[in-house]
Amino acid sequence: MHYLIFFIFLLAVSFPAKAADVPVFDRSDLSTINLGTSTIYFSQSDENHKEMIDSYIQSFSRFSQSVELTDRSTCKDIKIDVFLLENNIINDRDDMSFLDWESWGDKNIWGAYFRINSQNRRELFLNTSAPMDVFVESSFHELYHWYQDITCLGLSEAPAREFSKKLCGLHNQC
Repeated sequence: MHYLIFFIFLLAVSFPAKAADVPVFDRSDLSTINLGTSTIYFSQSDENHKEMIDSYIQSFSRFSQSVELTDRSTCKDIKIDVFLLENNIINDRDDMSFLDWESWGDKNIWGAYFRINSQNRRELFLNTSAPMDVFVESSFHELYHWYQDITCLGLSEAPAREFSKKLCGLHNQC
């Protein structure tokens, strides 16, 4: 009998609990715009929010025209939640404690792509306090990480940097 209880206990601790698909970042005070593939979260109090939303939508459009996004080219159907956040929020180590700050040398960031515990949703964070050219380049860079994810290429910084520089030059935008 003791062996049976031990065996059941061993099985219970051997299988990892499935993480709930709970948002990591508190979005309760943010407004939203749903774009189908993505939902944009932004703060109404951010004086740049309208300009940055327009810029992100334009960047997403240019990005989409530059990569192949078809059922044949993708291996996953992943939606992205895009957070347009001011510098004091995106670089707040407490609010954004789920990010791996050590991997960036604990430096402030312009953007981040975050793979949350979900098979079909990711989070993309962009700094709305960035100069417009930096914001656009960061948008291209982080969107390329999403592309790497949905095409099962594996996330890598060098191709994302190269892609964003190329797209910036192509559109003379950043």
